Amino acid sequence: MSAPNRSVSLALAGISIVAILLAAGALGLVLFRPVAVAKTQQFDVVIGEAKYLVEVEGKDVLGPEGHRFEPPVLVVHKGDHVVITVKNLRKNIHSLVLPAFGVDTGPLDPRTGTAKVEFDANNAGVFKFFCGIAYDEASGACDPDHDFIVGWLVVLE
Repeated sequence: MSAPNRSVSLALAGISIVAILLAAGALGLVLFRPVAVAKTQQFDVVIGEAKYLVEVEGKDVLGPEGHRFEPPVLVVHKGDHVVITVKNLRKNIHSLVLPAFGVDTGPLDPRTGTAKVEFDANNAGVFKFFCGIAYDEASGACDPDHDFIVGWLVVLE
C-alpha cells in the first residue's frame, strides 16, 4: 500500500472510530440516562392579598385590593407525591379546589382556617386551582374578585 493510500486509510479508520464512539455515547445517553425518582413535594399556600397600581389622571396611584394564592404557581414532576398546606389569612371564607387531582379543602374559616391535602401528580400538564367558595357578601363567603383567585400546578414530564 502506498503512503498516500495508507494515510487515507488511517484517516478513514480514525473517523470511523470517532463516529462509533459518538454513536455509542449517544446511545448510552438514551439507554442509560438517569430516571427521575418520584419524591414528596411540600408547599405552604396562603390565600392572601395584593394592592394594585392604577392610572388616574395620568398618575399611578394605589388602587384596589386583590386576593390571590401565594405562591400562585407550584411546580412538581410527574409521579411526585404532593402535600399542600393551605392557610386562609383573609377575613372571609375561602377554599382551594384542584379538580384534576380530586383536591378540595372545603371551607376554610376566616383568618385561622388551615387544611392539608395530599395527592400523587400522576398526569403531566398545567392544572388550574381556584377558590371553590362562591362569593356571597351577606354570609362572608369569598370576595368580590372570586373569579380571579386562581393558581396553577405545573406537572413536568
